[in-house]
Amino acid sequence: MSQTPDPTPSPYGGPPHPPSGPGGAPGPGRPGGMSNRAKFWLGFLLAVPAMVVGAVLTSLPSFALGSLGADPAVGGVAGMVVGLAELGGLVALVAVPRTRWWGIGLLAGIAAALIVLAGACVVLLVALSNASYG
Repeated sequence: MSQTPDPTPSPYGGPPHPPSGPGGAPGPGRPGGMSNRAKFWLGFLLAVPAMVVGAVLTSLPSFALGSLGADPAVGGVAGMVVGLAELGGLVALVAVPRTRWWGIGLLAGIAAALIVLAGACVVLLVALSNASYG
């Protein structure tokens, strides 16, 4: 008995996937691996550690050059170059089809973290202003 491939396209882009083989194993011509949804959520969960690592990497050149006695402007330029390289890395993650969903998840996680941090900042500012005048 032969199975015909499902003609409906995948909602996450790409060609439609043929049905899986016996026992849920990938069918012929279907590569195994993580789904796009899993890649997205993995990127989303790695956003906060990536933000911490990015901040450390951006500050390292300025700290190292400052401890060597170099001009602070040179350290600032070096930090800016590292920041631009990090931005280029994010763009490359989204541009390469194989890592696209990790990059989109990472960008969504960074945006969600910034929104939560902005809300926490507003709450802190309101609490401080009420403590000063209350």
